[in-house]
Amino acid sequence: MGSEIRGDGRAEKGRRDKKAGGAGYWKRFLFGVAVMAAVFSGLLFALYHLDLMPGPGEDYGNAPPRIDLFEASPAAVIPGEGSTLTWKVSGVSLADRITIDPGIGAVAREGRVAVLPEETTVYTLAAANAAGEADARVTVVVEEG
Repeated sequence: MGSEIRGDGRAEKGRRDKKAGGAGYWKRFLFGVAVMAAVFSGLLFALYHLDLMPGPGEDYGNAPPRIDLFEASPAAVIPGEGSTLTWKVSGVSLADRITIDPGIGAVAREGRVAVLPEETTVYTLAAANAAGEADARVTVVVEEG
């Protein structure tokens, strides 16, 4: 490292002006781009998984909701035995309404819940958005053991 002449004519020891073409500049630049890409990707990931934006092939504004899955497993139980309801609804956002009745109420657009019916019960999954409504039913049969 030698002395370099500054713009005002004075010598400054050990300092070099950083140029845009230097290797250090490009390393910092590419690191900054990578950090911005990671932050943006994380934001998109969060928005999608929190249902704040439509996923691939979904359009919340123009189509009624679609119930992709609604099932009970097992569909037949003996008294005191439980069943699990599983569902998935597309075409809805957090602002829209999804419910399971009787006795469960508001639910997320995808999930599962354990039920313990005392008698044969028909569960109804209902979803609504600004464009319309959809519903599906599943029956859990309670057989005498």
